[in-house]
Amino acid sequence: MMNMKLSHSLLFSVLALALSLAGCHRTEIKEKTVVEKPAAEHQEVVIEKTVPALRDCIYSATTYSHGSLSCQAGYQYRCNDGTWDSSGRGC
Repeated sequence: MMNMKLSHSLLFSVLALALSLAGCHRTEIKEKTVVEKPAAEHQEVVIEKTVPALRDCIYSATTYSHGSLSCQAGYQYRCNDGTWDSSGRGC
């Protein structure tokens, strides 16, 4: 019976020692923050292009904007940068 107590006691001691050593070898995980920086600074490039305004057309004392249609003397005309172009269609 004494041998049985000794083996249980020895087993318990070995187990306690193993658990205490396991606590000593903990692995710690540390967070890393990665900040990505662009390889080169991006600069905004603005290209301005001046487009001349398209001229209006006038018919019978009424002003029409570029692209407008007007019925004149039974035919359809379109305002094209200040001049009337006939569409060849009747109205």
